[in-house]
Amino acid sequence: LAFLSLMGFLHGAEDSDSRHANCNRGRTRRLVKIMEHGSRNQRFLLGLLAFLSLMGFLHGAEDSDSRHANCNRGRSRLARNILREEFYPHVRKLGFQLPPGCPFSEERDMFLDNEKHKKEVRFNNWKCLYCNKVFKSESYLEHHYVNRHPETIKEDGFCLADYCDVLECDMQENVIGSEGMFKTSSYRCDAKRMQKRRHRCHSVLDKCFPPHTSDAANRLHHEFEKLYCEHLSCEASPDGLGDVARRPHTLLRSTQ
Repeated sequence: LAFLSLMGFLHGAEDSDSRHANCNRGRTRRLVKIMEHGSRNQRFLLGLLAFLSLMGFLHGAEDSDSRHANCNRGRSRLARNILREEFYPHVRKLGFQLPPGCPFSEERDMFLDNEKHKKEVRFNNWKCLYCNKVFKSESYLEHHYVNRHPETIKEDGFCLADYCDVLECDMQENVIGSEGMFKTSSYRCDAKRMQKRRHRCHSVLDKCFPPHTSDAANRLHHEFEKLYCEHLSCEASPDGLGDVARRPHTLLRSTQ
């Protein structure tokens, strides 16, 4: 038994030596280098993916911030006042529910919740009703909303200021006296620009009152088309002031 054990030991040693002898060290070194090179490539790719993900996140944050920054709150208020005066009352009277895709839907107003949570407490001093802090101007309060209460701004909302060309915010801004006179400068009407505004007006109404969906939608589409769209042409403006065409603001009041 001792002899057989010794022979087995020696045979194992020979096998071990032969395995080393038969192993090509150069090829092994090349294989190790290939594996190391592959690991470096993997690390590089993972790092690149992480970098691109971070850039995508930052770009998304910038887009969100830029949407807020580029939306003029003052002109949004003008648009909102026009809608409150001549749009929402008539829509509610017919019991019509504006669809989510309508830019004039109060549920999609980017800054509506902010407007509901501000209060003028003293002359030109404004109070935040979220946290009761007081600011020396409305502008400071609005910066406070962005910095301290960003969750109150609708990320997927519509900027009403973007629709001032349809609602003609400049008319409300420039009205003087009680006879509806306007501050204007003499210039030629731009027919292409007016055509573009008219097309956009029809597009907005199609989103708010999808045609052929109900009698109420058809009626509202027709009436607001007369109010907002029909006069948007140089031919419809008798004095040539196409960009400040005098919209018949009393149209809806006469139909109520």
